[in-house]
Amino acid sequence: MNATDLLRELEPLAHAARVRRMVTLGQAARSDRRSAGVIAGLEQGDVYARSLALYACYGSGDGAYALRALADPSRGVRSQALRLAALVCDDTQAQSALAALPARAQRRLLSQLAARRRYGPVDAFLATLPDAEAGPLLAYASPAVAAARAEQSLERASANDWRRLARLHPSLAAELLLRRAQAADGLDQRLRWLANAVLPLLAQHTPDAALALVHALRAQLPLGQLELGSLPQRRPDAVADLLLASGESAHIELAGVARRLDPERLRVLAARGLLGFRGAWLAGVAPQLRGELYQQAGLGWRDAEGALALDVVLALPGPLRADEARRHLSLPALATRPAPALRRRAPVGRGPRCPGAVHPQPGPGAAGAWRVDPDRRRPLPARAAARGASAWRPWQASPSRRAAGAQRYLSSWLTIAPTQRRSSPQPPAIPCPAQTTTDDRPPSTVHRPPSTVHRPARSSQWPATTTRSHPSRQP
Repeated sequence: MNATDLLRELEPLAHAARVRRMVTLGQAARSDRRSAGVIAGLEQGDVYARSLALYACYGSGDGAYALRALADPSRGVRSQALRLAALVCDDTQAQSALAALPARAQRRLLSQLAARRRYGPVDAFLATLPDAEAGPLLAYASPAVAAARAEQSLERASANDWRRLARLHPSLAAELLLRRAQAADGLDQRLRWLANAVLPLLAQHTPDAALALVHALRAQLPLGQLELGSLPQRRPDAVADLLLASGESAHIELAGVARRLDPERLRVLAARGLLGFRGAWLAGVAPQLRGELYQQAGLGWRDAEGALALDVVLALPGPLRADEARRHLSLPALATRPAPALRRRAPVGRGPRCPGAVHPQPGPGAAGAWRVDPDRRRPLPARAAARGASAWRPWQASPSRRAAGAQRYLSSWLTIAPTQRRSSPQPPAIPCPAQTTTDDRPPSTVHRPPSTVHRPARSSQWPATTTRSHPSRQP
């Protein structure tokens, strides 16, 4: 079998089957000279044949051909060889490939080698570069080499280089920034910029080191100017203590971790209003603690009209929820505007009914009193019928009345004469005695805007199909 026979054999197969066949052929080429000769024949073929030969390297482990394919004229073959080089090339071949590749392909191969923990060719390649050129690539080096050259190589590194270092060597990045924060005398804008770029990644990989860095940066920067990322979720108690000790009202998302905080911290945070919207975290706290928090800070949770948000009232324990329902029923806002107040806040419809309280009953023709406009006291379709069928707005009606209103709207529309369906006033009619119309209206009532443009008569030789029948389109 030669290369031509192999291509003829692979032609009816799908791509996955072709790849499996080439990997099997590569495994056989380790001990079979004929299989190795077939692969060598494919190397001399077109782009498709050379790509198949590269797939055979997954079975044969031929790093020499992968190294040669890095200089292939086809960009697709070069990209395929670049993915293969980190797998089949030895350290010497990988170092030769790094020396021959352009900068963009170098970074890609370095990333693949570092992902496989093959630091030998990476360290050897970085040793040939000066510190200024090695800085952007230092994250791919081994931890020892990166720590030895970090101070000099990262002096002018960008934020992306620091993010890469924090992702691959998080402890080293945190240590370097901690040294700079401790050595800084005043506000360092570059340090703030780098810390905000790195802190979200450090919070994921090393939350304790990220917390130590935040403590060191607090001497120069307010807590609200630091990007903490997921640090409040990873270390909620420490972040809460840091927030309470700072005395700031920084926006730090602690509502999702309120149930993990101890009661003492939670009471202080709730009293100072540092937990955000109460409805987002109050339901996740123990019921007894909810009542204590409400008794302590409940007055500050009310709005200008003295009402609480519905989510807050629903999260209260049963007795407090009933007391709040009675208090809401006596509010002036609820007495003067019952429908909006019930729709926005009323906890009456949820939980136990308050004994002795007057509960709103559904109004006539509506699904409930809270679905009727209190200023007009009539269902929306009835008001629409009073204003006229053309003024009815179906999106303002409830779903139960929408279909009936639409049917009534269409029925009233069809009963109107065609000449009376326009609700807007019409311009004065322009007499056109010679006009020929296609409907039952007399020519004198055809509305046509005045025009001073001269329009020549049509030729009698034109086809009749080119003449438009509408009176406003006649010449």
